[in-house]
Amino acid sequence: MRWISGLRRCAKHWRKDRSGSTAIEFGMVIGPFLGLLFAIIEVALVYFAQFAMESGNEAASRVLRTGQAQNGNLTQALFKWRVCQKLPAFMDCNGNLTVDVRSYPTFAQAAVNAADLFGDDGARNTTPEKFCPGGPSDVVVVTLYYKWNLIMGLPGLGDFTGKMGLTLGNTPSGARLIITGFAMKNEPYLLTGTLPTAGC
Repeated sequence: MRWISGLRRCAKHWRKDRSGSTAIEFGMVIGPFLGLLFAIIEVALVYFAQFAMESGNEAASRVLRTGQAQNGNLTQALFKWRVCQKLPAFMDCNGNLTVDVRSYPTFAQAAVNAADLFGDDGARNTTPEKFCPGGPSDVVVVTLYYKWNLIMGLPGLGDFTGKMGLTLGNTPSGARLIITGFAMKNEPYLLTGTLPTAGC
């Protein structure tokens, strides 16, 4: 019976001792706090990349609208390089950026025949991207696709429809596909070069 009373005295002592409670509470809180903090930072970076792509798309497309690209025989690779010069250094242009340039006679035809390089499930369609900068007074649509591989993201909250709630990923792989588009009408410039016809 002495050992039982000894256990009771020891249990009372441990119940009263609260010297490590702060460390335990901190350990319980720090994990979720850091996870949420890094997720917020990544959300900010994703939206910053979105705005940078929109700005870079518009700035790089000026060489198409004024005819500098057509008269200078600008290739798709060089145009992509011009876009990458406007993007932040933390974005991987070589592996994750896709540039699609298509030309149409009118805005109405551009709306009807808009390119869809990705299906509803987020998988890549078999149609390759094009580089058709168009001629004088043509309507040109420049679309940029960027695959952002998420590090943290926010947890998904599924519902009965199968859609996800707060998660940033919008592809089957869990990555975030960022899309920006810019539609314009080329100026009536004097064409001295040769328009690219392969794949157009």
